[in-house]
This record gives sequence, C-alpha cells and structure tokens, in this order.
Amino acid sequence: MRFAKPQPKTQLQEPILSAPNSRDNSRAAEAALQESQGSNVPVILYTLLATFGSVSFGYAVGFSLPSEEKMTDGDAHFQLTTPQFKTFSLLLTIGATVGCLLGGLLADIIGRQKTLLFFTLPYIGGSVAMAFTECYWLLLLGRMMTGLSVGVMSFTVPVYIAEIAPTSLRGALVTANQGGITIGLLLVYVLAGFKVVGWRQLAFVGAVPPLILLLGAMSVMPESPRWLCSSEPQKQPQALRALRKLRGRADVDVELLSFQDAMFTAHEGEGSMTIRQRLGSIFTSKMVKPLMVSVGIMVLQQFSGINVVNFYRSEYDWIREQHPLAFDELCAAAATLLRAKEFPVLLPQSCLPVAL
Repeated sequence: MRFAKPQPKTQLQEPILSAPNSRDNSRAAEAALQESQGSNVPVILYTLLATFGSVSFGYAVGFSLPSEEKMTDGDAHFQLTTPQFKTFSLLLTIGATVGCLLGGLLADIIGRQKTLLFFTLPYIGGSVAMAFTECYWLLLLGRMMTGLSVGVMSFTVPVYIAEIAPTSLRGALVTANQGGITIGLLLVYVLAGFKVVGWRQLAFVGAVPPLILLLGAMSVMPESPRWLCSSEPQKQPQALRALRKLRGRADVDVELLSFQDAMFTAHEGEGSMTIRQRLGSIFTSKMVKPLMVSVGIMVLQQFSGINVVNFYRSEYDWIREQHPLAFDELCAAAATLLRAKEFPVLLPQSCLPVAL
C-alpha cells in the first residue's frame, strides 16, 4: 500500500516541517511535542487497561502448577490421570503458538484495539468451559481456547502499549506488560493457597481479567494512532481523535505529522518490491547478525527460562524426593557453572558447601 507524502500545515513551524521525510526533522517534531505535552494520565490509564491482557497471560501459564494435584487427586467425580493432565497443560502452548501467528496478522488488518477486544472472548469462554465441564474433551477445548487468546495477547499488548505511549514514557510503560504477567502468576498462586479454592474456582476467576479488558476495549480504549496512520488515508481523522484522547489535549498536529512521516519513510519504495525481495532483505549481510541474535535470545530463553518450573514443578519435587543425592550434586554443578554463590538461598542446604 502506497502512502501519500504528508504536507505540512501552514500554522506549524516551518523549520520543523520543511523536509517531512527526513529523520532529523521527525526527531525534531517529537522534541517539540515533548516541550508542550499535556497530561500523561489518559495514556497511563489505557496502558493499565491493556495490561489486563498480560495478567490473563500470566494467570493461564500459572494455572497448571497449583491445579495439578487438585485435578489428579482432588475431584472424585472428574479426576485426570497424569498423561491426561500433561496433555491438558500442553494445549496452552499449542494454542499460544497458533495465536502468535494469527495475532500479528489480525493486528495489522483490523487494528490492535479490535484484536484485543475479539480475543478476550475465547479466553472468557475457555475459562468458563473449564470451570463447569464434566467432559474431558471440552476441558481440552477450553484450555486450547485460552492458549489461543494468550498467544494473541502476548504479541498485541506490548505493541499496543508501545504505539500509544509518548516517547518520554515508552520504555516505562512497555515494562507494564511484563509486570502484568507476573501479577497474573502471583494471583493464581495466592488463590490456590486457600484450600477451599478448587481448580474449577481457579478456572472461573481466570475469566475476570479478560472481562475487564473486554469492557475497557469496548467502552474507552482508543485505537492505536500509529496503526490508523499506516492503514488507510481516510482514517487520518480517526488517528487525530485517538491521539487527542491519549494526550489529553487538542494540539497534536506535530506528533501526528511525525507518525505520517515515519509511515511514509517505512513504506517508500515498498510497492515496487516483490514478496521474494522483501523476504530476501531480511537475510542481507546487514540484517543477519541482529536477526540471529534476537531469534537466538528468544530460543535460548525458552530452554532456560522459568516456564519449565511453572508447568512441571511437581516433576522437579519428585526427582528431589526420589534421588536426593543426585539432585544435590546436580544443583551444585549448576551453581558452580552459573557462579550462583550470589544466590545461595535458591539451592538446597546440602549443596551449599560445594557451590560456595
């Protein structure tokens, strides 16, 4: 899609807008905007609303660990075997994989706000289905639906926050996404600590964060003005209204022009490139190293991150109980390798002398 080159308005300062497609003038426009910023309260409130998607993400990931004992031993009328529970846990990851691929596509087509709105519904439906079902297959379907929504939210929430945030607050606000995930994990663990709370109650409470996000997206959350600028020219008035709502003031012409400038620069010459050329540009000598670093970090994080503990802590405890000596030696070796003497509280007491 080709974009018309934005034309500067006469009432704006000429030095800033004299060359709309230059990087220096785009930065100058952002600097001029920061000098006359309005209230940051609206964008902070909309960010907090969006992070309920991150809370939903963390809650779904944390659900497996406290629910395993309750689902395999607690309910006499609906009790899962260990292989059935592992299948149940696995479906969240499978659904999230599909959701990640689908979320990026839909966020570009229908917008960030609408994508968040629509994909709260599978999460709510899946949580309610898990809470009330007596059918194993419906339980799996509910878990798959929550995983699908988690995959979409894991992509869309940080993109939405980054696009609505002003430059001066962007880094701080984007970290709210990770904070929301952690709050979701904490919430499910705290609730599971009460013996009267079964896994069905945990599943039902899981529908609350996406419900709050759904109500917020339907009523007050604006669409991303950056996406509106990049979609169709006739959506520029909507982008102006969204930006005024986010910034709490009417004089947002400079920032809107900087968005248009960035979109024009990004898409300049794109119409003449074939799909093969676009894909080939990713693997040029200039892009290969940052591509390998970014993808490598994500892959290694999955092999060494906390997710294995979130999903399979019971296996960790079983190995520790059945093979305490081997477990302690393994911890000591890991502590030596990682220089974990700064974190002795994480290790069993029997392996501390070896590690230190």
